[in-house]
Amino acid sequence: MTTFLKCYNIENLWKFIGYSISDICSFLSMTEDEYHYFCNNPSVESLEKIADLYGIEEYDILTMPFNKLKKNVIKIKTPKDDMYEISRFFRIIKNYEKMNRLLNKDNK
Repeated sequence: MTTFLKCYNIENLWKFIGYSISDICSFLSMTEDEYHYFCNNPSVESLEKIADLYGIEEYDILTMPFNKLKKNVIKIKTPKDDMYEISRFFRIIKNYEKMNRLLNKDNK
């Protein structure tokens, strides 16, 4: 995926949910300048945080067209103070779903 499309997905995710750029910067503990750099050069750690916040896989952010990606997003806008807690909750859900897929695959 081109740098433009990576940045497009990352930026459109927060817009789709209804967060502001300052909400996302605060959640990621970065300035707006750092955020714009991150969009073009996502770190694994920050990409995991973003994916957890929306209940999606990191790989999907980097590879999936946004019109398909947004169908996988858990669309819950939480207050800025709850973003960390909701991202942890979504990570638990994602891990549970991964374990179920693996268990079902092994049982077939």
